[in-house]
Amino acid sequence: MDLLQFFVGLEGRVGRIGYAIPLALIVFTSTVIVATATVVALRDGGPLPVMAAVGVLVLIVPWVAFAMTWKRLHDVGVSGIYAFMLFVPVVALLMVAVLCLLPGDAEPNQFGEPEPV
Repeated sequence: MDLLQFFVGLEGRVGRIGYAIPLALIVFTSTVIVATATVVALRDGGPLPVMAAVGVLVLIVPWVAFAMTWKRLHDVGVSGIYAFMLFVPVVALLMVAVLCLLPGDAEPNQFGEPEPV
C-alpha cells in the first residue's frame, strides 16, 4: 500500500499500530497548527494565508481520520460503514479507543490480507 492510499484510500486493512500512531500524530499536529494560526490571526488580524492553511487542514484531517478508521474496521472484520460513527462526538472517542486496543484478524478476511508485521 503506497503512502497516499494508506492515508486517504478506503481499500485494505490497517493494524493497531498503523492506526494509532498516525492518528495521534495527525491530531497533535493539527492542534498545534490551529493554535498557532489562531494566535497569528488574533495578533495580525487574520492573514489570509494562515486562514487558508487552516481551511485546508479542516478539510483534509477529517477525511484522513475517516479513511484510516474505515480500514481499521476492515482489519477487525467489520464493515467500514461504521466509520460514520466518528461524526458522533462521544461515540467517536470510544470507538477510536476500542479500535486502538482491539486486535485485528490474524488471517485474511473479506477485506484482504492482514498488514505485514
